[in-house]
Amino acid sequence: MERLNGYQLLGALLGKKKDLINLELMKMLLFLVGKAPDNRSDAVIANRSAYRYLFLNFSLWEGVHISLQKAFFLQLYDFCIKSELLAFNVRRLVTMRKEATRDRGFF
Repeated sequence: MERLNGYQLLGALLGKKKDLINLELMKMLLFLVGKAPDNRSDAVIANRSAYRYLFLNFSLWEGVHISLQKAFFLQLYDFCIKSELLAFNVRRLVTMRKEATRDRGFF
């Protein structure tokens, strides 16, 4: 998926079809990234590329229903505050920020 820029493509498609984004889809995308659905303490950003293009693409989440925006910020809180692996997650976010600056991509 990464080699084909699949996450970037999926993010672009979802951006054009925001009406398809719902809480169930968000849960599936979070599972893809590495977050167990019901466990906030072991949330880990295991799939950096998916997280970058599906969650750090803030334009994807603007304009969606307020409940989705709340869930969006809650997952960010889980990764960066609640998780036992928060140091790892924060390092991942810093790395993604450097990559995005270099690539002039999302985030």
